[in-house]
Amino acid sequence: MLTPSQVSIIFLLVLLVQLLITNQRAKEHANSLAKRLCEQHGLQFLDGTVAMESIGLTRTRRFVSIRRSFRFEYSANQADRYRGALILIGRHIETLEINAAHMQSNREITR
Repeated sequence: MLTPSQVSIIFLLVLLVQLLITNQRAKEHANSLAKRLCEQHGLQFLDGTVAMESIGLTRTRRFVSIRRSFRFEYSANQADRYRGALILIGRHIETLEINAAHMQSNREITR
């Protein structure tokens, strides 16, 4: 029979594993969005990945959700590096930024 402290430890481990899995999925989603944004605006997505900058909780209209901030780098002419930013609340885009001067078009990213 498990003691209450053992049950608590198991529960916390399950929550930790779930957080790790959702963080990895969010990073893959952010990576795909940043890559697509760069492609749509004729930019080169550098290093092939995004990096998580922060994670926290935020309140939406109905729920408390996880807010994740990512950064990525891109190039407009293959000789420079610029920084872009992406913020997801759950799987939804809150902010997606690249310098407007580097865009070749004003198309919005397809979600």
